[in-house]
Amino acid sequence: MKKHSEMTKEELQREMDALMSVPLSDADQHLIQNLLVHQVELEMQNRTLAETQGRLEESRDRYADLYDHSPVGYVTIDEKAVIKEINLTATTMIDVERTIAIGKTFTAFMENHDARQFIQYMSEASQSAQSISIDLPLRVKGRDPLPVQMLLVREWSISGNSNLLRICIIDQSQRKRREQE
Repeated sequence: MKKHSEMTKEELQREMDALMSVPLSDADQHLIQNLLVHQVELEMQNRTLAETQGRLEESRDRYADLYDHSPVGYVTIDEKAVIKEINLTATTMIDVERTIAIGKTFTAFMENHDARQFIQYMSEASQSAQSISIDLPLRVKGRDPLPVQMLLVREWSISGNSNLLRICIIDQSQRKRREQE
């Protein structure tokens, strides 16, 4: 006889139906039958939960891959401009490892005058329900500044009191080169 964990849903259902059809002779047999029925029901629920968990993990992995390999950079910062999350595209743009970027201030990747301007826009975005668009270059170690367009938007939580900002970073270097030609 197969273990219940090795049975298909249909086999488990047939086993449960067979158990339900056994005539009862006394209270002990009735109790055993009920326990077996509950065991099969629990195993069916466990199988359903495992299948659902597998689908959720696939979905999570797909969205994580989409986030990390998006054609634009994504950064989440707090009210002090400290990087809380950053995708791989953004780390490539600023040429830094994700583990190094997280915990640094986003303004560390800007010249001082640009950082001051960014802080002003950041303050506006944190008070607004609308996204704010700015064009500022990012400082990249050993290279020319990277011209980017940034869209800043407040992250809204269910309670409505999030102090995080999401930033979408769009590389403008190709557009700038075309304009100069």
